[in-house]
Parts: sequence; structure tokens; C-alpha cells
Amino acid sequence: MLTASGQIPGPIVWPTPNNAFMRGEDVSKFIQPTVSGRVSSGLYGCVRNDGNRFHEAVDLFPIFRKPNGEPDEPVYAVMKGVVVYANGVASRSSYGCYVVVEHPEADVPVYTLYSHLASVAEGISAGTAVEAGRVLGQLGRSASYDIPKERAHLHFEIGLRISDDFNTWYSEQDYKDPNYFGLWNGMNLSGMDPLSFYLSIRGGSFESFKKHITAQAVGSKIRIFTDKVPDFATRYPMLLGRELSLDRGIVAWDVAFTQYGMPIGMTPWYRGELEPSTAGAIELIQIDEALVQKTACWRTLVKKGSGYEVGRFLQRYLKLMFAY
Repeated sequence: MLTASGQIPGPIVWPTPNNAFMRGEDVSKFIQPTVSGRVSSGLYGCVRNDGNRFHEAVDLFPIFRKPNGEPDEPVYAVMKGVVVYANGVASRSSYGCYVVVEHPEADVPVYTLYSHLASVAEGISAGTAVEAGRVLGQLGRSASYDIPKERAHLHFEIGLRISDDFNTWYSEQDYKDPNYFGLWNGMNLSGMDPLSFYLSIRGGSFESFKKHITAQAVGSKIRIFTDKVPDFATRYPMLLGRELSLDRGIVAWDVAFTQYGMPIGMTPWYRGELEPSTAGAIELIQIDEALVQKTACWRTLVKKGSGYEVGRFLQRYLKLMFAY
């Protein structure tokens, strides 16, 4: 168990019984690699398919197994929160059986997500309040695809939710399946590096989720011209770059994204501060080109001629936020 001097609701636990991280051991002692065998492939970032595929979590292997080789250990809530979603039908999602916990008492109400569970624990459902260390389910290998038992693992995420109106956006897309997962569909979630968070806790440098989130490097900043106030801004007002003043008349927003497309800051612009433009028009106003090129697997920005344009992934987030 870890304690943090910063703004976290109570103690922090590791999500599995493996204490290797707590003992300061190498990542190879707790990270489950893909079939490639490279330990880095189980970390966060452009780590899959020779750096061409993004992984939005860390994958943690089990240390206890049954005689038949299946994992035999619990998965824990990492800190105090409330269960907001539990999926017990593995075939419906690439996450398999998964549980999402929101942490409203944190200074930024982040979510944590626990997937590929063999089963969801009894009593764990939407609305269940949990303390750090509460068993959420059993570590497993469930998914809508096959995960061999030798690579069973917990896929663990920490992040932010993009929109309260995700269902409207989803219904307008050409998807064959209904949205079984409500607001907790993976397309509506944006994660940061869980290991970076734990390292800051263990090293004593963690002060708050706000500082941890906003300290991430800005890969790009995009300006969108609209008078709408996204629910992202009202859900995470602590990530605003300036005071929100509705009576001044909003004309545009600047949204800062990490190189992987996680929104980490928003700034409103008011009447008289910017020249007006067509509603829904977007401009790329800042880019860390070296950073974006280095982590291009998620294609948040796409090279076009001598410059860049906003890629499909960030377009989706902007549309979810602003419904333009």
C-alpha cells in the first residue's frame, strides 16, 4: 500500500497481488508482453507492432495460477471511488469483462479501468462504493478475441471521459453493434500512463492529479470556433486555462492534447479577443513536431505537404466534445 501527500482520497494500492513494483523491481517482473516477447509491448504508448500501434494502458501478469494454468488471483480497486460500469459479457468488447471505477474525491475525478477479467466480483455493479483494495473481479483473459492463458493479464488504465453525449455521437456512426457500454465505451475514454502515476506516488513527487495531468507534454493545440460549452469543461473545470465567463460570449476554444491525443487543458476565448470564423472551423495553432513524429502511431496529426492537419482520432474527440 502506498500513501500520497497530494490530493488523493486515501491510500493507493497496486491493482494485483504482485508486489514487484512496490519493491522497486524491474518492469519485467510485473509487465506482460505481447506475443513479441518484448516487455515494452505491455507498457503505455506506441509500443505495439514495431511502434505502429498505441497501447493505452499497462498489462500486468498474474503471479498465482491454478493447476490448469489459468490465473488465480484478485484484481483490486486502486483507490477509493464508485463503480460506474461493470461488463460481464466478454464477447461484447475487446476489453472482455471489465470494471470502471470513477474517483470523484480526487482533485480531478479520473477513472480507472480493469479489463480482461475472468469474472466480475459479486456485489460489484454501477453505484457500488469501493475503498482501495476492494476486490473488483478475478484476473483473466476474457475478450472478444482470443488471449492464450500463458498471456493472461490485467489491462489497467487511468484517464478522463470525453463526453456526456457519447450515445448521440455513436448513434450517428455506421456501427453494426449497439453501444452496450454507455458513457464507458472505450471510444469515450482517454488514458494516461499508469506507470508514470505510480512512479510519482512511490517517489514522493505526486502533488495532485491536476499537476500530474497538465505536466504532460503538449503534442498539439487546436483552436475550434464555437460558442458551445463542452461538458468536458464543466466536468473538469480544474483543467481550464482561464476562468469560464459565460456572459462575455465565447467565440472559440483552445484544446491542448498530448502526443497521444489525451486532452489535458482547455482555454475559452471571448468576444473581442479573436476575429470570428465559421462555426466548427478548426486551426492547428501549436505543434511539437518532434514529439508528434516520435509517437505517430495514433496519428493524432497527419503530415500533409510541408505541414500537418488534424487526424481522424482528434477529429473524433473534437466532435464528441463540441458536437459540431
